[in-house]
Amino acid sequence: MLLREYLQSVHSISRRKFTDLVDQGKIFLNGKLVNSYKQLIQEDDRLEMIDDRLKETVHMVVSESRIVLFNKPVGYVVSKSDPHNQTIYELLPKEFQGLYYIGRLDKDSHGLLLMTNDPKVVNEFEHPKFEIEKEYIVKIDRPLTSRDAQRMKEGILDEGDLLKVHKVESPKSKVKESMTGGPDDLMTLRLILHEGKKRHIRRIFKAMNYKVVDLQRIREGKFELGNLKLGECKIV
Repeated sequence: MLLREYLQSVHSISRRKFTDLVDQGKIFLNGKLVNSYKQLIQEDDRLEMIDDRLKETVHMVVSESRIVLFNKPVGYVVSKSDPHNQTIYELLPKEFQGLYYIGRLDKDSHGLLLMTNDPKVVNEFEHPKFEIEKEYIVKIDRPLTSRDAQRMKEGILDEGDLLKVHKVESPKSKVKESMTGGPDDLMTLRLILHEGKKRHIRRIFKAMNYKVVDLQRIREGKFELGNLKLGECKIV
């Protein structure tokens, strides 16, 4: 939820007064100066306004769920903080620092990552019972056989987890040759999952002795990566 919307609905502060307070440096969130008109807030944030001598812990019901599309680059981890790696929050603009991420992409993967201000939306996307489709483009080091493609759909047991792929095919119809031992350069696949356990796709291919060369998520539910550039965000 936008801080401006929260102040307007809870404290009847007009948009004009809000912008004046921001310009004058009189609003603090969790001890930090608010300098963006698009600042987001979430449950249990600490809000302070010098002008009105207001100090409170935010307790709110999200009035409007927002979803942000983010094109995650390789080399960043999906985490609020990490002592050993760069995190996605180092790439996000200040107004998106309070967002929750939906699911994860590992450090070596790239593509679509959904983010939201609403914890309920996170649950809807992450819980297996909702069967939200996740679509990936994956490059592997050698052609995938028809037998292995079938194994992926039936499920592969790895470290106690049954890892399945709902659909496996090629972005180009000719890659079907690779599933029957065709040309060596045909190794790009399109995968659709209904759930995503930790390193789900990489573990499947490793169990079958394939190496994942590149992994990109291009869709989650109805939301598509489209032409969003690496490191960029878009509100939908």
